[in-house]
Amino acid sequence: MKLKLEIDAPPNEHDLFYPGMILSGKLYAKSTKVHKDYESITVTLMSQVHVGVDLTKETTTTNNPHEYKTIVPDNESAFSDDSLYDTSSETVMRNSITLWQRAFVGDHFPPGNFVYHFKFTLDESSLPSYGDGRGRITHKIIGDILNEKKEVKKSAKKHFTFMNIVDANEPHLMQPAMMEVSRVLRSILWFIPGGSFNMKVTIPRTGYSPNDVIPVAVFIDNGSGREIRQVVATLLRTTMYKTKGNYTHQCHCHVSTTISNPVPAHTTANWEPPPLPVPDMISTVTGGKLTIIEIKYTIRVTAFISWAYKDIMIDIPIVIGNVQPASIATNE
Repeated sequence: MKLKLEIDAPPNEHDLFYPGMILSGKLYAKSTKVHKDYESITVTLMSQVHVGVDLTKETTTTNNPHEYKTIVPDNESAFSDDSLYDTSSETVMRNSITLWQRAFVGDHFPPGNFVYHFKFTLDESSLPSYGDGRGRITHKIIGDILNEKKEVKKSAKKHFTFMNIVDANEPHLMQPAMMEVSRVLRSILWFIPGGSFNMKVTIPRTGYSPNDVIPVAVFIDNGSGREIRQVVATLLRTTMYKTKGNYTHQCHCHVSTTISNPVPAHTTANWEPPPLPVPDMISTVTGGKLTIIEIKYTIRVTAFISWAYKDIMIDIPIVIGNVQPASIATNE
C-alpha cells in the first residue's frame, strides 16, 4: 500500500496560504491486494508549535532580523536531548475528515488505484509559519490509514506555508505614542556631579509593516553635571520561548539602530535621527492560541550616561503587521 499527498497551489506567486482560504488537495492510494485490517482513511489539518532552548542561557542576542524561516522541517529530533536542554510541543489546531470508512462501504479495502479529494477552510486565528534555532510553528496535511484500534498503518504528510493577517491599519495603532522618564542622578564624590535628567520619546503611530520606516523624536533635558555619551534608538524584536519545565528563554534581535552625538552636561537636545527601517520580517505574534512562543516589537531608546549606575531606557511597544498602513500604501 502506498500513499501520496498533493496540495493544490494557492492563487498567488509566493505559495502562501492566508486566513479564510480554501486549502484543497488529493490523497492518492495504490493498493496491490485486499487489506482486511484497514478501518478508515483520514486526512488531518494540523498546526503545531515546538520549542527547544538551552537551560544554561536565559537570553540571547542577535543582529540578524532574517534569522527566522517561513518553511521549516517537522523534525522534533532537531532539538537536543541533552540534560541541559528543555523542550516543549503543543498542537494548537487539529481538524480531521474521513475519506473512506469500512463501516460505510461494508467491505474490505480493495486493490487498485484511488484518488480522494479533500478541502479545508483555513482558520482566521491560525498562527504564521515560523522557524529558528529555538522554536518553530508548522502547518501540515497528514493522510492516515487506520486499523480497528485507531493505530496508523500507513501515513503521508505535506507541509504548507501559512501567513496570518496582522493589520497595521487598526485605529488604535494609528495613534501617536509618547513615553517620558525622569531621574535624579546622585553625586559620586566631588568629581562626578549629579543633577536632574529627563528624556521624552515620541513616535507618530504604533502600527508598522515591512518596508516602512519608523520616525523617532527624542527630547533630552540633561540638568546633571555628566555627559550623555550617546543616545541609541533601536527597533527591537523579542521572541519568548516557554518549555514544559516552565522555563522561559528570551532572544533579543536588534533589527535596526541609530546613534546620537554626545549631549553635554547642563544642556538640552532635540534629536530626530533618520527613521528606523523595518525590513521584511515576521509580524507580531502574541496571545490567541499560542502559549509557548511569543514575538513582540518595541522601540527602545537608551541614554548612556557617564558614570551612571545603570543606563536609562524607554521602551514603547509597537505592532509589526503584514498589511501596510493605508497612508503608506497610498503614497507608494
